[in-house]
Amino acid sequence: MSRSPQTLRVVLFAISALEGVAGLVLIFATGWVLMLSGSGLSSFDPYLLKGIGLVALAFGYLLCVAARQPARYVAVIDMLIFVAFAAAILNVYGLVALGIGAYFPASYLIARTIVQVVIGFVLFVLRPRGTAAMVSTA
Repeated sequence: MSRSPQTLRVVLFAISALEGVAGLVLIFATGWVLMLSGSGLSSFDPYLLKGIGLVALAFGYLLCVAARQPARYVAVIDMLIFVAFAAAILNVYGLVALGIGAYFPASYLIARTIVQVVIGFVLFVLRPRGTAAMVSTA
């Protein structure tokens, strides 16, 4: 697979747009999200989802900035790779050890894990290497 900075930029912008939309939906349509999830509406749930939406919106902004200059923001790309692999590991752990297959369809969790591993692998392959120079402050 040839590594292209343009491909990495497109992938980062796409993930940034998804994160931004998800953050806005969680902030402004919290009641709708809770209604779709089918959970009992407690007084704490809307505030928790709004906080998660705020973090998702900030994460989307960070990815948008990193998509403009991927070589300069390699740490953000590394963080996204780590988050993708960690989320995949947590899905497998939850499915195997915690038995969350009783609450969510196991096929959905497996498909989500596969997508997260693929995204992490693609970002790892496209990640810029050898661009950061060590600067001495002596």
